[in-house]
Amino acid sequence: MDYWLFAYQDGDLGALEQAVDIALDWARFHIEEDRRSAFEWYNMAAGVRASRLAFLIDSVLLGNLEVEEQEWVALVGLADRHAQRLLQPSFLSDTNHGLFQMAGLNALCSVIGGWRRVCDGARSYIDQTFSRLLDRWFTAESVHGENSPNYHGIVVDAIQRLRIADRIALSGVRTLIEEAEALIPWLAYPNGRWVPVGDSAGFERGLTGAVEPICLVGEGGCWAVRDLTESGYAIIRSAPGAAEPSMLFVNAMFVNVKGEVIRHKHADDLGFVLIEGGSEIFVDSGKYGYRKDEMRSYVLSARAHNIPSLMGRPIDPRRLDPAPTQLQPIEATESGFVVEGFVERPGLLRHHRTFTYAPASSLTITDRLYNRTNHRWQSNLHLAPDLDPVLTDSGFQVRVDDLWVEAVFEGEGCEMDMVRGATDPYQGWVSVGYLEMTPATVVRASCPAYLVESSWHITFRR
Repeated sequence: MDYWLFAYQDGDLGALEQAVDIALDWARFHIEEDRRSAFEWYNMAAGVRASRLAFLIDSVLLGNLEVEEQEWVALVGLADRHAQRLLQPSFLSDTNHGLFQMAGLNALCSVIGGWRRVCDGARSYIDQTFSRLLDRWFTAESVHGENSPNYHGIVVDAIQRLRIADRIALSGVRTLIEEAEALIPWLAYPNGRWVPVGDSAGFERGLTGAVEPICLVGEGGCWAVRDLTESGYAIIRSAPGAAEPSMLFVNAMFVNVKGEVIRHKHADDLGFVLIEGGSEIFVDSGKYGYRKDEMRSYVLSARAHNIPSLMGRPIDPRRLDPAPTQLQPIEATESGFVVEGFVERPGLLRHHRTFTYAPASSLTITDRLYNRTNHRWQSNLHLAPDLDPVLTDSGFQVRVDDLWVEAVFEGEGCEMDMVRGATDPYQGWVSVGYLEMTPATVVRASCPAYLVESSWHITFRR
């Protein structure tokens, strides 16, 4: 229908008749013929349809659209059915889909509420539900809790486009959204690309303007730091406009809905991505897309991220109970920054990790892994697709333009190897578009089940 609605906005006054035909066809198929379809009452779809029905009915009432009496009856009947469904608390999604459900209900009842009893009580229900959803969605730091930077931006943008602060009488909404919007550039790389954590893809505006830096002693330089560790993000990066920016982004966000891990969560707790000298060094496998196949299972799993994984035992957020994760506040030292956190995966492992980061100089990752299985485990580092590392006895070396990166792994009884574009099992792939993956090298240290302490020492030099 949207094609025709846009055509109408562009001046094609007859386009609304095509939109009505689509709505009536939906009614014929699902109501008159009592047939089923997969998205008939899908939560978000119902909310989106309600907003379209509101526009069509309002157009008739304003005299901008003429319909036959039978068509009018059908449109009003559709409106009643959608309002009834959207007013059912059990039908509400606690994810971002709930935003579109309530926005659709609000639009629909704003148009028909004065003369259709189905909308009695809708105003109170919408206000109360939005209040609960906003409290549910955003952390105390105004970070959206759907486990993906990109979805922070999607929800903030949707709330602004739908003018929720103007249409829903809730105190504090405008302030919350302003604070959430201000965080968006921090959740993107210096070039504006969304940090590829969880189901994130695409571009946003990069960080600009003045940022109060934290300066290290000597030649350590000054760095922009955003401590969102209560929400699961730690960000240490160059100030805006740096010619060869650095950025460390550590992730340990874990928010669940109704006791179930929501769909945008990956098994990536205590994972990280890193940019040095303006180039991506360590990357995340990214979003891939929403297709139920082996590649989707891979990108969700621990094997697809810069964290330890169990060999022969996939760690998949869809198959595990929610696991508490925690990051400690970023600590600034004389020579760098320290980020510390842990994740508890019941029945599998407890992982404690410390990042010691001297931007543009070195990164040390220290792990304490309490493995509760008999499976060997791997410490994985995913390199950018264009990098071609060379294995050494205890790690690897790789050149990134004029920057040399050298990594040394310390762990008793571990074996070093690397994999690229493997399919049995999947590992060594990075998302470059929706349902598009490209091979990338993963350097792995395979360790015995009993090993607790290990570390990566990574240095950068020109």
